[in-house]
Order: sequence, then C-alpha cells, then structure tokens
Amino acid sequence: MQLLFAIPFLCAALGLVRAEDNRLPYLIPTGDTMDVFTADFDAACSTWGPAIAQGLFFSEAFVEPGDFQGKHADIEALIFCDWKNVTGPITSQSQITTFTVEVAAYLGATPA
Repeated sequence: MQLLFAIPFLCAALGLVRAEDNRLPYLIPTGDTMDVFTADFDAACSTWGPAIAQGLFFSEAFVEPGDFQGKHADIEALIFCDWKNVTGPITSQSQITTFTVEVAAYLGATPA
C-alpha cells in the first residue's frame, strides 16, 4: 500500500508529471465552431514563427472546450501553446515558453 502513495512523488521527481497548469480561459472567435478553432489553434501554435525564430521546439497545443467548470463548451475553451528549449521529452532541464496569448490574439480569440 505504501508503494501506491510513493508512485506520484516518484513520477514528479522524475519529471513525468506536468507541474504547472498553463491553461487560460478564452472565448473562441465569433462564427467559429469549437472544431474549427481547435484545428486553427493547433496549426497556428505548432508553426508559430516567433517561437521558431527563437530556436525553440514545439511541445504542445492544447484546447479543452469549456471553462474550468466545463461550462460554455460551445464558446469558451481552456488553451495553451507551449514550446521548449530542447528536443525530446520534457525534463527538469527543459524551459517552457508559452505563446498562448499571442496565438489566441492572432486567431481573434479573447480572454474569458
């Protein structure tokens, strides 16, 4: 039983658990469906020019419909756009740079 309690701590120590929550609540652009916004956000984030110009490597684009309570899933989403300074998996040596605000503004999304 003690092993079950130790597993989350071991995973965190090895960098296997994401330690911070970068999700930001945004209203999707008027006229977009959630599917369209998700596809647009993924495409824009994964090819974000300023990140590439800084020599960063794409890490993850994330879109979860709804707010922090799961409400308003047709017009609001929790999003983030993360890039890192190294290739491969995220480790304790990785530095994450977030371009969420910039990508969202580019697409016409507004903070919720």
